[in-house]
Amino acid sequence: MILKPFDKDRHYPELAAVWKHHDCLPCPLSFLPKTGYVMECPDGTFIAALFMYIDPGSVAFVTWAVGAINADPEQKTEAFALLFQALKERAIACKCTFIYSVTPTPAYMKRLESWGMIPVETNMSSYVMPLCQDETVDFLKD
Repeated sequence: MILKPFDKDRHYPELAAVWKHHDCLPCPLSFLPKTGYVMECPDGTFIAALFMYIDPGSVAFVTWAVGAINADPEQKTEAFALLFQALKERAIACKCTFIYSVTPTPAYMKRLESWGMIPVETNMSSYVMPLCQDETVDFLKD
């Protein structure tokens, strides 16, 4: 597997296809963090992607885990672990003191814990406020 920085022109269509396959609206490109990595096979086939909003010297927020629809489950698990490690190294280099993440998905909860993340909140709801008139939040709704 090969770790690559997220390339919006090359990788975003693949991410959008995964979201659509799961009957979800694709996350707008403008909402994705600027820090993100993709794991690919040597032939360039997409395996997985993971992103991180980051405030250097403070906190990093790992989010938007996207796995290829037809990827081998073991390969996807390994890819996500490597992606998380790359983001963790970036957060450390940026002198972040915490990495934070949230998920409603039990499988992703297990992944986060296997990477050393500690569960801290339960019974939580998320909120958002669009600051532009033409922005929709439908892609965030479950």
